[in-house]
Amino acid sequence: MNRLKILSISSTIGVYMLIVLGGITTQSGSGMACPDWPLCFGELLPNLTTTVLIEMSHRYLAMIVGFLILGTFIVSYRSYRSEKSLLTSSGIALVLVTMQAYIGMLTVTSILDPAIVTIHLAVSTALFGFSVVTALLSLRT
Repeated sequence: MNRLKILSISSTIGVYMLIVLGGITTQSGSGMACPDWPLCFGELLPNLTTTVLIEMSHRYLAMIVGFLILGTFIVSYRSYRSEKSLLTSSGIALVLVTMQAYIGMLTVTSILDPAIVTIHLAVSTALFGFSVVTALLSLRT
């Protein structure tokens, strides 16, 4: 397996795990365990109650997934620039994960406004779709 395949498949699995963890965050009532963003009570590692652990796990996993998607795009751009569909799907995934970070911040700062929470879920679904497409296209390389 080459770097692109590893990164794109890891990204896809990461996005899936992030959606599941986001659901756990919502359903466990952990969404407001950290009232500020990107830190939690002004700290990287706050006092870890169960709800804070769930919320911060979601944030840290999101950061890791963001870097995986960035890496996927960089490798696509540097080594597979002629593969327009691969470059496009990995680029869209990068735009979507960047949007997700901003929407995630809005989710917290809006105190879980239902419309913003819904947009967060919708964009995550699109992100997952483009991650799957990118991974499938990478298997052809």
